[in-house]
Parts: sequence; structure tokens; C-alpha cells
Amino acid sequence: MEEVKTTRQELLRLKKYLAQVKNAKKLLEEKRDTLVEEFLKLKREFVKKKEELFEKTREVISLVEFSVKYNPISKIDFISSKPRANFELESTTFFTMGVKSKMFKIKNFHFEEIDKEICPKSLFNAILKFKEIFPQFIELASLENTLNKLANAIKKTRRRVNYLKEIVIPNLEQKVKYLTQRLSDQERESFVFNLKFKSKILTRTL
Repeated sequence: MEEVKTTRQELLRLKKYLAQVKNAKKLLEEKRDTLVEEFLKLKREFVKKKEELFEKTREVISLVEFSVKYNPISKIDFISSKPRANFELESTTFFTMGVKSKMFKIKNFHFEEIDKEICPKSLFNAILKFKEIFPQFIELASLENTLNKLANAIKKTRRRVNYLKEIVIPNLEQKVKYLTQRLSDQERESFVFNLKFKSKILTRTL
């Protein structure tokens, strides 16, 4: 243990600092619990939306595979080579217990019309379904990004709580205990010395 000033003032300072550290640990624990609660809530939402989106994506893939199987590849390449979508990304910044995140959404989504005469029906339906689910991919990616940031914040908060709990607080408590005992010993020694001193004075007087 590092050297501690053996004074009453130092003892009071350490006790005050210990109380502040314990309060800080409590606040960090509350923040950690809130972050975990928010993380679990968003994770449930993420898993549900991911399962729904992946199911719709499998439908699109099945339609594309069917179209490729029963139509000339040159025709599929010609249709798929043309750019058909234009959109803008709109971002919204929000905070969760001090954790900064962004939510992205599709804005001004324009999709070029497809000529049904040259486009196979299965591919046409695949394109329409993908147009419907594409904005959901952006939303899902935003949710995943938020989850990653919350997970990192939880790890950092846990490390801080553990550092205070396992290192700082025990060290301070040890210092307070040592200083309390040392001052008590000094007071007792001083009391005994004063008694002996007074006894000698009385003996000389008599």
C-alpha cells in the first residue's frame, strides 16, 4: 500500500472520496443495466425483422433462379444491366444513455417501370418484391449498427464498474481502515503519555 498521510484531515478526505466513488459505481451500474435492457429490446426487434426479411429475400431468389433456368441468359443480362432505381438516404441521429447512433431510411425512392413484354413474369415479380423489401435492408442495417454500438458501450461500462469494484474501492477501504487504526493508536499513545506525564508532575509536586 502506498504511503498515506497520517492526519485526521486525510482520513476525512479519503472517506469523502470513497463515498463519491461508491456513488459513481452505483450510477455506472444503473447505466449498464439500462443499456442492457435497451440492447435486449432492440435485439428482439432486430431478430424478428431479420427473419421476416430473409424469408422475403428467399422468395426473390427463388423467382430469379426460376427465371434464369427457363429463359435465355442473354435476355436476363439485358434486363438486369439497366439501372432502374434512384434513391436518397435520410439519416436521423439519436442518443441512448449517451450512445450516439444513426437511423437510415430510404427517401425519394424512384423505380423505373419495366416492360412486361420483354421481361419474364418470374423476373418481373422478383423485381417488384425486391423493390418492396429493399428499404427494409437499410433499416435492418441501421438496427445492427445501433446494436453494435450499444454492445461496445455495455463492455466499456462493465469494465469501469469492475475497475471501481475490484481495484479502486478495495484500495480506498484499505487506506481508510489503516488510517483509522493508525490514528486510534496515536491517540491512545498520546493519552498514555499524558497520563504518565501528569503522574510525574504530581509526584514531583508532592
